Amino acid sequence: MDELYALLPRTELTRERAGQFPIVYSGLHGTGAEPVARMLKRQGFAALTCIQMNPDSDFGGLHMPNPEDPRVYERALEVARRTGAKLLMATDPDCDRVGVQVEEGGRFVPLNGNQIGALLIDYLIKVRQERGELRQGETVVTTVVSGMLGQRIARDNGLEVEQVLTGFKFIGGKAKGFPAQGKRFFFGYEESYGYLTGDLARDKDAVLAVALVAVYYAAQGLSLVQRLRQLCQEYGYYLESTVSKSVAGLELLDKIAAIMERFRDPSLRDFAPLRILAAEDYRTGVRAQRAQCGRAQAVFRGRIFGGPAVGHGAHH
Repeated sequence: MDELYALLPRTELTRERAGQFPIVYSGLHGTGAEPVARMLKRQGFAALTCIQMNPDSDFGGLHMPNPEDPRVYERALEVARRTGAKLLMATDPDCDRVGVQVEEGGRFVPLNGNQIGALLIDYLIKVRQERGELRQGETVVTTVVSGMLGQRIARDNGLEVEQVLTGFKFIGGKAKGFPAQGKRFFFGYEESYGYLTGDLARDKDAVLAVALVAVYYAAQGLSLVQRLRQLCQEYGYYLESTVSKSVAGLELLDKIAAIMERFRDPSLRDFAPLRILAAEDYRTGVRAQRAQCGRAQAVFRGRIFGGPAVGHGAHH
């Protein structure tokens, strides 16, 4: 906990406001309950209300103890409205992901994983710039399915950005190899509410993420939603959404394999009414045009794995 606390950027403004800033935190009956609450109190958040903290293998009867599921916030929203909280957060049972909702105009606005990642990148850049701590080779790592706003903020402030395949193990793997390349790991994020900074861990960590979100919020004279609007006005508006599809049955892997082969079928030209312009296959590293006569291919593996794009054409 001492090492984790040392990673958190702290300012006089944060310390002044934390004590009067009301927060609701839900542990969703998982492992985050004690360490998250302890870290928030250590930061000075005295107006903290903690709920769903007792360990429970049934997770309090929740349909799915997943911070991406809006149903998990029902009790937290009730408590937040009763206590006048400005921010509520929930961590998943193994405490590596955090969901956030922000009070704005009398209602609570949920932030998605891409938006939280962009806000944290913005905050860390501002703090490090003020202290003169930004160095050459600072690099943000994210996944090919994560949103673009955080990447845009990073690049426009002189940071490098590398993309990896889906899964935080790939982000951690990149970060581990950076010292030998003369790079420094600045921040890692994915759309599914996972975040990491510093060299203490190589996997997403919700104790750190919750503390960063709370520090950011307390240190600003505006809400996270207001800051997000400012970032969009400055860097551009990005629309993204995620769709979760459950595949049940003992033939799970066979069903998934069949779906993937269908996607790879060159004769697949549209998802009605949308036309497929091109397909990028991360297994082969090849991009193939589909929605025109003939076929052009290009190798894009370098772009995905952080190096310069490597291309060749094959027109028929």
